[in-house]
Amino acid sequence: MTQVKLMVDLGNSETRAVAQIVEGSTVKHTKGYLLDNHFVVENLAMKETYKPYFSSEDFSKLDSNILEVSLEVGATKANKLVLWGELATANLPKKLRTPVSHLAKADNLLNYVVLINLMDKVLDWVSTLYPTSSKQALSQELKFDLAILVPPAQAVSARETFDKNFVGSFNYTNLYDKAEFTLNVSSIMVFPEGYASFYSVFLSYSDLQARPLYKDLAERDVLIIDFGEGTTDLIGVSKQRLLEGLKHTIKIGGSTILSKVRSSVNKRLGLDIPIASFKDVLKTCEVRYGSDVYDVKTDVGEAIYSVASDIAVEYSLTCKVQR
Repeated sequence: MTQVKLMVDLGNSETRAVAQIVEGSTVKHTKGYLLDNHFVVENLAMKETYKPYFSSEDFSKLDSNILEVSLEVGATKANKLVLWGELATANLPKKLRTPVSHLAKADNLLNYVVLINLMDKVLDWVSTLYPTSSKQALSQELKFDLAILVPPAQAVSARETFDKNFVGSFNYTNLYDKAEFTLNVSSIMVFPEGYASFYSVFLSYSDLQARPLYKDLAERDVLIIDFGEGTTDLIGVSKQRLLEGLKHTIKIGGSTILSKVRSSVNKRLGLDIPIASFKDVLKTCEVRYGSDVYDVKTDVGEAIYSVASDIAVEYSLTCKVQR
């Protein structure tokens, strides 16, 4: 049975993943994924309403997907129709959802929906590499081993929850392919977000040996700061081992900077520019509003300094509590 190793970073707005096809002990193929997490979720009772999309030629399988999934997460059972990609964003913008939730990653039903969509995309890729086998046949043959990244404080509990809810074999239907597929998940490992970042710097992708420039990290104590869209994770690593006592998530991220820049610019200019106009402001230091373009370099600099200061204060408070 062919093995697929899949490392997944379950973000709020995007999912990043790396898939490797392993035969025996040899990695044969590797592919990276960056998938948008905006999708439409409906009860299967609404299936007829969306039937015109099932064979639409306006949207390719590369950028869209329609899945019928049956899931059981804890006490929650769900039979859902899920529409992804351009098909959903172009036709159903008011119904779009993301996996953002007050629940932990492993307790959130929508994260399992994201995983199924990702694994379906992996099956599409594998089908191109092994064209003599159908996608259905490959889905029954492949064995998935997952490594999932979660916020540091959730790592311990998530291991048991993901294992209970997602290890095993289950079926789903891809309405683009007009076929039912099987997913075989043989194991799930869980790591704190940021830990993978450490190894992506420390190890060479080609031979998984320490990069000469960073070889000294193997014997050092390292603080990893994983700055995300909505949160910042702090993780301690000592001689390549996680420090269980130093795993902390701060509710400050890139969106905090954007909010501060917007507030500063609107106050300075006496305008009410919507947050959507600021999505690229950290790259361009400019904001377009109507026919006008505003230079906001100073506002961006002050917002970054303010957020960095807030993270430093939060980190110092965390260290005091743990002493």
